[in-house]
Amino acid sequence: MAAVNAGCDILLYPTDWIGVVRALDQVSEDRAEHALARYGLAVQTWAGQYAGNLDDAALADHQKFADGLADRAVHLLRGAKTPLGNSISVTIVDDDVGGPYSIPPRDVFAKTLLANGIGVPRYPEPGTRHIVLVYAEPRSWKGRGDLGERSLAQLEGLMPHASLVVLFAHPRLIEQIPGDVPVLCAWHGQALMQRAAARWVAT
Repeated sequence: MAAVNAGCDILLYPTDWIGVVRALDQVSEDRAEHALARYGLAVQTWAGQYAGNLDDAALADHQKFADGLADRAVHLLRGAKTPLGNSISVTIVDDDVGGPYSIPPRDVFAKTLLANGIGVPRYPEPGTRHIVLVYAEPRSWKGRGDLGERSLAQLEGLMPHASLVVLFAHPRLIEQIPGDVPVLCAWHGQALMQRAAARWVAT
């Protein structure tokens, strides 16, 4: 609760919900009201500002702006960029499956490659370059901040044949990616970053 008492209004991904509820007794009523008021003001200011007021042209401008930010956020953590060809095979290692929450669609990356003229065949020909997509966002239900044993075992088997790993996770997780395969950081697995990572691969 030190963070709340110091001015933080929202706690992200606490792993011990019961402990958080109990610890809230250490927060003064004035501090709690202040946090709720700031949250309410943010919702009113930002959500209310755009609700129902965006036409297709405005939405397209916002999408272009968001895509530009995402393109700048994607970066290599290890290795160098090399051409992967016009046909790529893709395998997913999904560390986010299994909890109580639904996960975003995982097909946006491949669809964006296809839209950029790169084939993603179900049965690739010999010699086709291989990309491994690793999805590992923070999830409170995991009770950990790193990759699970199942994901690590998958990676061990995939790395000898991989040409690139796209890490849809925090860059610190590169420490768990075995071998010396180039690793591209795309931060999280939402559609925005899947599109940005695919554009990076396609260019």
